[in-house]
Amino acid sequence: MITSGGIKNRVIAVDGGATASYVYDVEGQRVRKNTASGFRDFVYDLSSRVVAEATGGLAHPSIKLIY
Repeated sequence: MITSGGIKNRVIAVDGGATASYVYDVEGQRVRKNTASGFRDFVYDLSSRVVAEATGGLAHPSIKLIY
């Protein structure tokens, strides 16, 4: 089951959050994806393009530059 909601009616959970859940900022951009294997944070530039993805948190950060 896919759950949607929020300001711009974005997908916020898949299977009630058991498969994945998502966090959005006030502009409707996805900023975090949570899954059983961990999370992924998305970083945007001023033109709303994803420029990096970060995983691992503060203890073991890993950043992938995209743009």
